[in-house]
Amino acid sequence: MLIMTTVIVTMSSIVQIVVKWKKKPLWSQIFCVAPECWQPDVRKTPVLFKQELQNEEAKEGKQVKLTCELSKPDTPVKWMKGDTVLCASEKYEFKQRGTVAELIIRDVKSVDAGEYTCSTGELKTTARVKVNGRQS
Repeated sequence: MLIMTTVIVTMSSIVQIVVKWKKKPLWSQIFCVAPECWQPDVRKTPVLFKQELQNEEAKEGKQVKLTCELSKPDTPVKWMKGDTVLCASEKYEFKQRGTVAELIIRDVKSVDAGEYTCSTGELKTTARVKVNGRQS
């Protein structure tokens, strides 16, 4: 039979729960109940951009690829042109493999020129796309 002692130490708004086992269990589950207003402060390692977006240039009718690299794999990102959130379509394709996120803009036109942003919610990186007219 396992016997445990729980000690709660309160320092201002910090609560620490220490569990001491008389005999080390093979496995255990510990449940804590907190008031609804309590918000845990779970500290995570922040996601950083290892490689930021670079400005790109393309001729009308071609495609442009914007690429950035994150410090954590499969981090959800959102792509924007200016203040408009982009959605996957025939025009825009999003790819994400591991730590690399890509936006592919197909069949670029002059209206596609502007600033594009990749955002993790906490951080963002922005690059400018320039579109050159077709040469005859």
